[in-house]
Amino acid sequence: MAVQLIAGYGLRLSELPDVTFGMSRDEVLAAWSGQRLHRPFVCGTSWSVGVDLTGVGIGVSGDDEQRLGLVQVSRLGVFHEPGREGLRPYEPVVFDDVDLFYWPAAEVADFLRACGHEVNEGETGVRITRVLDLDRPAGHGCFTSATLWAPDAAFSR
Repeated sequence: MAVQLIAGYGLRLSELPDVTFGMSRDEVLAAWSGQRLHRPFVCGTSWSVGVDLTGVGIGVSGDDEQRLGLVQVSRLGVFHEPGREGLRPYEPVVFDDVDLFYWPAAEVADFLRACGHEVNEGETGVRITRVLDLDRPAGHGCFTSATLWAPDAAFSR
């Protein structure tokens, strides 16, 4: 199952219904019914719903108006550097046709910049055009978490 982050839209999972910005908590629960769900802690939100897939955890959350405004995806388990061949299996996490967690962070940033995105790089993270934040632990070459923001998210960034 691929995890696709889509700017201005939300989350597309190949084997589960889409979860889109603006959905209520009840709509998310209905879309993911039958899945083993949990409630991840997300500071500054009114509600959250999470699901774990092969090697990745997904959390979505909403604001006081109960609208979905934030999607977070993180690698689960240990990440082995520098060779990618020894990675534990995980679902590809894709934004603009690049697997965000597979390729080295510098290559992902360069690719997204070449796609026309404004890329602001920090020591362990990257912000893409006020839409997507990518983070990695210090010393790791690849990103391990992604946060996709709704265009009108009421959360502080």
